[in-house]
Amino acid sequence: MCVLVNAHEPRAFQLYRSPLPQSNMDMGRQAIFSTAIALTVSSAATAADPFGLYIGGAVGQAGVELDRSVSDTAYGVRMHDTGWEAMVGIRPVPIVGAELEYVDFGNPSYAKNTFAPPSAPGGTIATAHTKAEGIYGLLYAPIPTPTLDVFGKLGAARTQFDLNGRLVGVFCPTTAIAPNCPAIAVRQTETDLAYGAGVQLRLGAAALRAEYERINATFGAPYMFWFGVTWTFL
Repeated sequence: MCVLVNAHEPRAFQLYRSPLPQSNMDMGRQAIFSTAIALTVSSAATAADPFGLYIGGAVGQAGVELDRSVSDTAYGVRMHDTGWEAMVGIRPVPIVGAELEYVDFGNPSYAKNTFAPPSAPGGTIATAHTKAEGIYGLLYAPIPTPTLDVFGKLGAARTQFDLNGRLVGVFCPTTAIAPNCPAIAVRQTETDLAYGAGVQLRLGAAALRAEYERINATFGAPYMFWFGVTWTFL
């Protein structure tokens, strides 16, 4: 009997004591496993996009202002058309970012008197096309809202301006000084200061954005109010 008792006593003891250590062991393993998964996912997300890379596009109202020397009119002109924009940017820290942009300011047209007063004969009919590639630094306001951003931007833009048209009702003999008269053909390219400001509403990876930007070009200072969408690679 003693042999039987001694033979079964360790098993009974083991069956009685095993549930508590086994439960603690399972909980510990689950905690370690969950922590490992969280760290892996976090590391993968950081490795996938450590700089906050995003792309975007926008459409809005563009404007170009031309003085009289460029527009061949008595008082200068202000034109509007639908423009569009494409961008790629980074936001490595919450308050600082950078963007590369391509902007097309549309093809606005005008028909104005060439000379003053308005009753004077002769006029100018022309179409302008302005496009620009720019690089900007962005500064975000440190406001305590997780989904709303307010920002300003400053940079430089290389702008190409084309103006094509003709003079109407004006005596303009073709000479060596003006061989293409009465045609108007102007092309100008320059690099100038560019700036803007905007707000955006973040909805996960996507964001809705409204912005104003302007290029301080000598020929026409193009500008645009636009609404767009960006997508961040989380």
